[in-house]
Amino acid sequence: MSDIIPNVVVSQPAQLFTLARSFKANANGKVYIGQIDTDPVNPANQIQVYIDPEDGADPIPVAQPIIINAAGYPVYNGQITKFVTVEGHSMAIYDAYGSQQFYYPNVLKYDPDQLRQELAGPNGYLLIPSMDQHIKIQQWREEGDIRGWGAIDGEFNDAAVSAALDSESPSVKLGGVGFVSKLRSPINHKSNKVMHSGSLNFQFDGGTQQEKSGILMANISNAKVIDVDITGTLDGGIRGYGGSNIVIDGVNVHDIGVSTLSGECGMGIWFGDYAHYENQTDGLLIQNCRINNIGGVGIMRGDGIGVYNAKNFTIRNNNITTVNRMGISAGSDCLYFKIHGNYIGDILLAGIDIEPDAHYTASNFKIYNNTIIGFASRFVTATGGVGQLFGIDIHANTSYGKVYKNILAAGQYGTEAFHIGNHADEIEITDNDLIGGAVVIPLFIKTFDGSGSKHIKINRNRAKGTCKSFALIAMSEDVYISENVFSGNSSTDSYFLNVATTLGLNVDYNRSSNTTNFIKSGDAGNTSNVKVTNNNAYTLSDGIDMLTSGYLAGFIASGNTILCPASNKGISLEVTGSGSISDLRLRGNIIYNATTKIYVSPAATGWDMLTKNTRFDLSGVQNGTQLFELSRNRVTQFLNNAWYDG
Repeated sequence: MSDIIPNVVVSQPAQLFTLARSFKANANGKVYIGQIDTDPVNPANQIQVYIDPEDGADPIPVAQPIIINAAGYPVYNGQITKFVTVEGHSMAIYDAYGSQQFYYPNVLKYDPDQLRQELAGPNGYLLIPSMDQHIKIQQWREEGDIRGWGAIDGEFNDAAVSAALDSESPSVKLGGVGFVSKLRSPINHKSNKVMHSGSLNFQFDGGTQQEKSGILMANISNAKVIDVDITGTLDGGIRGYGGSNIVIDGVNVHDIGVSTLSGECGMGIWFGDYAHYENQTDGLLIQNCRINNIGGVGIMRGDGIGVYNAKNFTIRNNNITTVNRMGISAGSDCLYFKIHGNYIGDILLAGIDIEPDAHYTASNFKIYNNTIIGFASRFVTATGGVGQLFGIDIHANTSYGKVYKNILAAGQYGTEAFHIGNHADEIEITDNDLIGGAVVIPLFIKTFDGSGSKHIKINRNRAKGTCKSFALIAMSEDVYISENVFSGNSSTDSYFLNVATTLGLNVDYNRSSNTTNFIKSGDAGNTSNVKVTNNNAYTLSDGIDMLTSGYLAGFIASGNTILCPASNKGISLEVTGSGSISDLRLRGNIIYNATTKIYVSPAATGWDMLTKNTRFDLSGVQNGTQLFELSRNRVTQFLNNAWYDG
């Protein structure tokens, strides 16, 4: 078919072509057709005129002028014919003698060119009611709106979403109030695509299916999921592995979980798949998401957000509540990541858990400005391996991590605010707060779990009446505890620090009160290079009470202020069995109330002179008052001003 669309009939406004001065046919006259407002007699101004065949064949171009027969009708080869053009035009009519009878600068009052312009405009389809739906579909597709691929509000739209993701559109907009089922398989997100819904009104509904994901992001890059809603009996609201530069923003994942105890299940957002472990994710941002009511039976997964085998990722500003295991977990082969600004509440186990599997590591991370309210808040019925009842767990095989400026409040089953596991290295716990008071947990921090850790800093943390004891350090190396403020709850057998089998320990500028002891060692084992300086402690029994069956070597306690009951000792260092104490330095301590200020086992060797423990330092005692009890060869010596080494 021809592209010519004839739409303007060449005709005088009257039915016949007549003369100007008499109502007679303009016999043998001529008609010229040209551009609007021009002289059509001039060939340069003329436009093409066509014959419009009655049989529907293509229009036939004809030459000008058009001849008028004796009856006043335009003819072609003597036959009355309908002449047409494709646009508005001027018309000049001449008689048989060449005199102009009429001239019309614009034959039509409405220019069809103007109609063409309006049809070509953004709302042109409104001029053709029958085209409305077709044009809308095209517009929707250009905008990435899944209605352009047949999505219908309130229906299952898996096919429409998948078709949109397979299209050339860079953005897939989830509009309307549609629901997507998971009857067969997850929605497979694609590289270089943005899946979004500006009003959180599109929901991926897994129904009662199991072991499916709402959205699967498998080995894709430069992809985003923004403002969608996911629910149902799924193994993950969003699940992915591999790929790079992934953004998950503003997603609402809720009521996720399964009803059986087989397989992984019930994760809110889960990146890292052991079945595809060779694919590491590089570049992942999970932010501004709301995750609620996540988990299956017992402790079958149920993490709010879980990331494994990924690097260069950030988890920030998410709201995670009522989950059946960890609030946020990062595991094996996680490198260079940040977790910050999240609110985590009502968690079965740990609020944040950094826990690589055996033979894997996690390193170079920061965890800061998170609020964790109600970690370990519900009773755990399952058995075997359940122990992460912590606020923040920095577990085994982690390194180069900094945990700071977090606020925690324990649930009723919490055991530790912070936990550092086996073989952790270069971990810093700084400027954190354990608040609350209704629930008092046993311990603020612990640095071992079967074996110890090394290069640990515990600085400027605060816990007042929220836990029984502060720190349990054992089987560790190079631990620095400084400037912490701690107040116990006056429990029996409580302490600021319990230490055993540690090489290199610095304890300085801490403030501690309402504990049984400031430092306690039921058996210090082989502990060496310990420095306790410039601390301020109020205790209910001995200030520093250390017993060892191994060697306690290189122990310095100086500049400390200790207030303890009169019947107790300020500093007591003893051996049991084959234990030994050597290389001591006990200078400049101020010990209030205690009758026995410093007691050291008679087996101790390598003493430094105690010339600075004066009467004034020892709370203004008078001459003749016992300052030290020295048991050496069963001879007790009473000294006024200084230690005497024999």
